[in-house]
Amino acid sequence: PDIILLSAGFDAARGDHMGDCCITPNGYALLLTKLLGFAKGRIVMALEGGYNPESIANSVCACAKVLLGDKFTLNSPEMQPFESTWRVIQMVRDELKTYWPVLSSKLPENVSLRSTPSY
Repeated sequence: PDIILLSAGFDAARGDHMGDCCITPNGYALLLTKLLGFAKGRIVMALEGGYNPESIANSVCACAKVLLGDKFTLNSPEMQPFESTWRVIQMVRDELKTYWPVLSSKLPENVSLRSTPSY
């Protein structure tokens, strides 16, 4: 695409009890980093939602740092998926690989997994 228009809602952020999804600020930063690769860095973000001002502030700050070119650490423990999440990813890939052969590739087996959320 020439540009990505992003409706940036943060109700899935850790600390937002309405969304209750526990995405960390680094998680949002990682998602944004991946999106930037699709439109050669041309992205417009509009703040769209969230119910916990502190969670919104932390997540927006992490995304702003990405937009300004700051790097973040991918190897922090909070960036590792939960065991339950990894199982769901594997099941979804198995179901969809008939339609999208690219999903047939093997997932890494040496992924560090977390067993429970840490708040």
